Amino acid sequence: MTPLPSRILPSSALKLPQNEDIRREIETWEGGLRIVECDDVFEAAAEKIAEGKIVGWARGRSEFGPRALGNRSILGDPRPRENWQRINLAIKQRESFRPFAPAVLAEDFNDYFIPLPSNPNMEHMVFVTKVREEKRAELGAVTHINGTARVQVVTKSANSDFWRLISAFKDRTGCPVLLNTSFNNRYEPIVQNVTDAIRTFLTTDLDHLLIENTMAEKSSDVRSLIATASLRLSDAAWVEEITTVRQRRTLLRRAPSHTRELKNWHLARYLREFGSEFSLVAHLVDSVSPKHRGQLTEEIFLLWRERFIDVRPERVAHLL
Repeated sequence: MTPLPSRILPSSALKLPQNEDIRREIETWEGGLRIVECDDVFEAAAEKIAEGKIVGWARGRSEFGPRALGNRSILGDPRPRENWQRINLAIKQRESFRPFAPAVLAEDFNDYFIPLPSNPNMEHMVFVTKVREEKRAELGAVTHINGTARVQVVTKSANSDFWRLISAFKDRTGCPVLLNTSFNNRYEPIVQNVTDAIRTFLTTDLDHLLIENTMAEKSSDVRSLIATASLRLSDAAWVEEITTVRQRRTLLRRAPSHTRELKNWHLARYLREFGSEFSLVAHLVDSVSPKHRGQLTEEIFLLWRERFIDVRPERVAHLL
């Protein structure tokens, strides 16, 4: 079956809020996130990507289909080959061999890629074509081992904002291409709203977050925030006890098939008793000896990254 092309949802679909609301939600993570003031978010993002940074980019209406096309994307410089493995291992948390797609300005497509004989619509990142041999070294992070790439051709008429961002990157670097992959890690669907985007930003090694016209960066190690936050089981997770003659094990399961065994019995008891509602992590941390608090915090972080639990700032969790 031929996959349906990705496209922007109609105007009635999910939109991001006004920038004032975005800023307020980012500011609830006081001590962990910092807003970076910038006059032009397109120029700021292009500058960061040209410097080698990997950014999370959320703008406009949500997309549906098999690909992210520039409204809910992780973006990077397509030239350094090391970006391929960096994004796979540190951000997407998946196998290092999996390729990424290039998003290229329509007016520069023929200079970098060989057109397909049937001349299909290449705007939806569903067709694979060959990278021109003389350009393969330049596009090290998006050229597959066999010299091909699954290309997204970006036109100004189809997505003027994404076209503008790639153009700003081209003005800085001479390269009219960005590495584009969906804004998520391996444990979740593509982010939809501000809360999703912040969660993925905090639990991956993304360098900067850009939501509409607001730019943010991390101001501390996110693990330092956990002790002052609240947590609960995610909506798709549950606790399961397995008791044998020799031992008792506590597992967290998350639909459809993800499982993790809890290592800290304090955390296991905490989630059994209070997991359905947001509760202060501080109460849990206080029950653990100081020498084990680092291990506990790390386990909570991993469970959050893998979406077994949800972590929110204490001052907003009680409203949920």
